Amino acid sequence: MEYYLWSCSSWSVLKMYKEWLLVNDDVFADDGDSEALFDKILSSCIQPFVGWLLMHVSSVGTNGREQLFYITFMNNYFGLSRAGMDANAKFGMGVTTDMYDNQRRYHLNMSTELIQHKKSLPHIQWWDNFSKFFANNVPTLKKDIFSSCLWTGVTVNEYSGPPVSIEVVYDAESGNVVPAMPSNILDYKNEVNNSITQYYRSDCSFFLESMVYIYSIHSIPLTIDVKKFPEMKDQITSDKNSTKYIHPSNLVKQNIGSNRGLLSILRKFQEDHKMQYDNVCDNYQTLNVDENIYFRILKVYSCYTHTLYI
Repeated sequence: MEYYLWSCSSWSVLKMYKEWLLVNDDVFADDGDSEALFDKILSSCIQPFVGWLLMHVSSVGTNGREQLFYITFMNNYFGLSRAGMDANAKFGMGVTTDMYDNQRRYHLNMSTELIQHKKSLPHIQWWDNFSKFFANNVPTLKKDIFSSCLWTGVTVNEYSGPPVSIEVVYDAESGNVVPAMPSNILDYKNEVNNSITQYYRSDCSFFLESMVYIYSIHSIPLTIDVKKFPEMKDQITSDKNSTKYIHPSNLVKQNIGSNRGLLSILRKFQEDHKMQYDNVCDNYQTLNVDENIYFRILKVYSCYTHTLYI
């Protein structure tokens, strides 16, 4: 990266790099200032540096040329046509459309196999709204200036911890499935209300005892500044506080925020795991959703149960 900073970086980035060299030469300088300045340099040039690195790696040989797939992928994502992709490939700034299609198919198959493998292990599926807007170059009576894509994002959150089993358990006497959830989720309602009442009547010093106050957390997303509190570095930088165990699965075109979308998604989820048949579903399925979706799922279940009894 040093070669890139001296030869190809912008004037402003090179100026910051020279300042960083002077700070490092100063024996009385604070290491925190040096680290903060270098982080600023990285944030200013990381994207052009990655592109510069990929272009140079591609010139090493045939295997290195495959790295240009990522540049072509980004160009296609931001709207470059297939003719433009072929034009860039002629000048060594990307791969041809044939190679792009093959590589894209390969990566898609690899990601699909990874998701299927993670779903066979203990995991939690996370569902939430995914909203995106696309600008239409040629608006028509059917297409507005912007197209609202109200979709549903799905991730597979891999379980990390002591070994557990997600296999469906059957009652030894009756042979019925042992439900993963209680028949009445309000069984402990009184205990919860009593605990809340007890906290309300106690000394209101919870904020002064909270981690937000103790560690001066003011950032979004919420995190602890490990430079000010180095004793928390191991916990904050651990794998569980990263996206290592979170695997993007797919985008569902139905909007889970609408009742129709929620019903269609739940129906497909039921059919995918064959929940409508007796003794066919092998594993318990766990979902992680926000409060709004959770209560609407409970309404769907209640209405479905009421209809069965009628």
